[in-house]
Formats: sequence, structure tokens, C-alpha cells
Amino acid sequence: YHQGQMALSTGTIKTELTANMIGTVKEIIPEFGVVLSLRGSVIQGFWGNGLAGSGILKLLDASQDKPISASMLRDLSADLIIAGGACVDGDVLDVCLESEISGLISGSLSPDLIQKAQGLPFPVILLHGFGKDALAQDVFEILQSHSGEKVSLNACNLDHANGVRPELVISHDEEKETRELGFRKKLEPGDRVRLMSGKAKNQVGKVVELKEEDQFFENGTFLPAALIKLPSLEKVKVPQANLVIVG
Repeated sequence: YHQGQMALSTGTIKTELTANMIGTVKEIIPEFGVVLSLRGSVIQGFWGNGLAGSGILKLLDASQDKPISASMLRDLSADLIIAGGACVDGDVLDVCLESEISGLISGSLSPDLIQKAQGLPFPVILLHGFGKDALAQDVFEILQSHSGEKVSLNACNLDHANGVRPELVISHDEEKETRELGFRKKLEPGDRVRLMSGKAKNQVGKVVELKEEDQFFENGTFLPAALIKLPSLEKVKVPQANLVIVG
């Protein structure tokens, strides 16, 4: 038998995990990561293409009353996240792709463009659903007041079971007195929400109470529910899965 030496070299694979969130590092966890803190507004959506990113919000004012058109998309740059009303023209997605923007926020999307939107390399969030719905007035006003500011998109897939929705977060000035957002915004009393179904669909109200036990609904199901106060002062019971947080 021969005795000798053997040298082994192990390979190292580095994996980079981006936060996809604009914030301030509050804590460093050695050999693990960091804790980010952010103060801002959150708007939840209806659909996302599964990607995430951040950039500077640019609202297309002309799209409030009519669908987004390619002619509205001028002077685009890679750091912009575009927000507008209904997207019913595939040319709009083509221009966004060519301009290498950082993200797209749309009120709604034509159903025949879903596959195309899923294949884009940047996050796409629909706030109201599929079709030709423009941005709701209250949402438009929020986006308009923050156009030009930093925004983060998490265009994750909708997961009713775990209460996960696509969302956008608008960063606020740290010096201003605004509440700090949690790791993942959960529904709580006092939140402004939009109703996504029922007789009060698309109305905005305030969460008065989260029911402790699942509630019975007319379709025969027992679901987690919330009591919502509408602008008319009427209070309605709504499945929590049919609510999206606004602001």
C-alpha cells in the first residue's frame, strides 16, 4: 500500500437575495441578513405577474378617463414605474419592454394580454382586475399625490388562503409622522379598504371590526369576515378575502 496526501477543494456558490423594497437598514443579523424599516402607504391589488422591484413612480394623468396608449409613454427611463388606467393595447406592453422600465401599475388589463404580461421581465400589478376598468378616483388621487416618489412593487400571485395579495408600497419621508408598515401588511380595524365583490363592489370603506369566528354567507360558506363602514354610513359584512387595503 502507498500512503500519500489528498487535497480537496470545495466549491462556493453565492446566492444573492434582493429585498425588492426601499427602506432603511435598522438591524444587521450576522451571517443571515438585515432588517429593513419603511414608512409609507400600501395599496393592494387584484393580480400580479409574480415579480418584484422598485423605482420612481410616474402617473399617466391622461389615462384617468381613457385607456393607456403608446402615445402616452414618452420620455421613459429604466428607473420608472409607470401607473395608469386600463391597458387594452399590446403595443403599450411592447413600448414598456423596449424602454426597460422597472414596473407597471394598471387599473385593469385586457384578458387577451395576460400571457404577454406574465412574460415581461418587470413586475406588473393590476389594481382592479381584468377588463377595461380605469383607476378608481381615490387610488388615482393617492398615486397622483406621490408621483415622482419611490415605490416598491411586489407583484406576487394572489393567495386567498394565506391572505397574500400583490401590493405596492409608496415610501414616505422618514421625518414625517406616518405609521410604520409591518413585514406584511395585515388587515386590521381602521384600515381603508376597497370591496371587490357584492352589492358594494368598488366602494371604499373603513374596517370597523374583524370577526373572531368565521361567518356564514349567502353562498353557503363560512369565511373569515370583517365589518365595513361605507361612505353612506351603512355597515356591511364582507369576506376578508374580498377586501384590498387602500392607503
